[in-house]
Amino acid sequence: MTTTPPSYDHWHPLVRTAARAEALAHQLDAA
Repeated sequence: MTTTPPSYDHWHPLVRTAARAEALAHQLDAA
């Protein structure tokens, strides 16, 4: 399972950035 990286992470690095931004927005909303 560890030999094949996630497809979404491979075709678009921005997906990770979007996920981090969303998580940060959730933190701001919670605070």
